[in-house]
Amino acid sequence: MEYLTILRRLARLLQDQCDKVAERQNEHVSARIIFAFLAKTRNTLRAIILLYQNNLEHEAQSQIRVIFELRVTFDAFISLLQKDIRSACNRVLDAITLQKVKQARASDFLGLDLIPGAPTAETLEKNEAEIKAKYSDKEARALQINGFSGVSVEQRAIDAGLMQQYNIIYRNFSRNVHSADFMELFLANDISLRKEWYKSYIDIRNNAACDVAYESALGIATSVDTIFRLKMGRRIRAIIRAHEMLNRSIENQA
Repeated sequence: MEYLTILRRLARLLQDQCDKVAERQNEHVSARIIFAFLAKTRNTLRAIILLYQNNLEHEAQSQIRVIFELRVTFDAFISLLQKDIRSACNRVLDAITLQKVKQARASDFLGLDLIPGAPTAETLEKNEAEIKAKYSDKEARALQINGFSGVSVEQRAIDAGLMQQYNIIYRNFSRNVHSADFMELFLANDISLRKEWYKSYIDIRNNAACDVAYESALGIATSVDTIFRLKMGRRIRAIIRAHEMLNRSIENQA
């Protein structure tokens, strides 16, 4: 699959960025949060590549959904960061706590007594109350449901200018996560359907999916390069040119 060559180059770029940004995590909480996004992007792109290499295309789609959500969530964090660094970081930490307490409460705080040094249920609920006191009831609930951005993935996609990708890829691949995309399952497992039109459909689907993986990872890599002044612009531009050449080649073959 031709697209994998581009994705591998991008994965190597992300690894080099991780190596550099890892050394700067202690500069500020925001740097640590950005590094977490970057490392998750690197790992998710690696997973996508490995799955395609092993002809696990359907499974790769679930990870492409992940990397797309990573991109729009990362963009939401950068947007908050540009407005107020302290507030943006506090929202991330507060949302993490609210969601963890909600999760622990759902299991009736089961297992806390088995972990040495773990907070008690009372301590967790006290922390939760302190955080909620900083926000309105509506905003606290939004943080608890949607994370630090306070808005849905769809709204994050709108804010990032990626609504088309959301509608075409994210919505469709959501069915894969929930094992409900029976059309894909039927096509993948019915030998009688393996005809020329099927191959053409698969090629178009895979190219569109990999293109979203590419755009998602590249967007994060480009922002990280700017924020930390990593001076990887030449490599990024080279990957962009290779991607453009690949798309022209695919269009000529169509």
